Amino acid sequence: MQTIMIVVLEESEDVQDCLLLVILSALGRNKSGVTQAARRLAMNAIDQCSEKLEAGIKQILISVMSGDNQLIKSEIDYHEVIYGIYHCAPQILSRVVPYLTGKLLADQLDTHLRAVRLVGSLFTLPGANICEAFLPIFLEFLKRLTDRVVDVKMSVLEHVKICLLSDPSRPEAPQTISALCDRLLDYDENVRKQVVDVICDVACHSLDSIPVRVVKLVVDN
Repeated sequence: MQTIMIVVLEESEDVQDCLLLVILSALGRNKSGVTQAARRLAMNAIDQCSEKLEAGIKQILISVMSGDNQLIKSEIDYHEVIYGIYHCAPQILSRVVPYLTGKLLADQLDTHLRAVRLVGSLFTLPGANICEAFLPIFLEFLKRLTDRVVDVKMSVLEHVKICLLSDPSRPEAPQTISALCDRLLDYDENVRKQVVDVICDVACHSLDSIPVRVVKLVVDN
């Protein structure tokens, strides 16, 4: 089945939106009515035909994220589609990054919070490296530690902790730890406690990954 699908995609002069929607609708964590085999088939097809599918996928995602196509929006959840594509062919998403960054800055809390959770889940994928195209959105994600909404800050802290525990030596670790230190004086007590918890857990996991000055800051606060 996989071979047949890939041949059909590669030999098609133009991949129709209806076929793309069938593939994209199979993406999603724990999506009801979709088997793991179907999800894996869709991801493999996207991976192996990424150049062929990139333009169409980009167009669909931007259309849904900008609210221009409510019909397609009812068929796919762009959060789950982006999560699935990031697994198998993250380069396809490079031109979608500005739109996703916009969702991080949205005024509507639900949109704002869902975007934070999505971006956090992308950066906590096992073995996932943050490519250059995604650095701007990673930096904006870290800035959400200063968000006015406590739930948003707590969500960022949750994902940052997973990131650092999975790979304390990742290139973004120093910048991440610096952002954490800035929140040791956050106005919300629960946020301050969570920051201390994250730093202590990472230090216990890999002591060398936390600078001495940071440990002193935690003790002082």
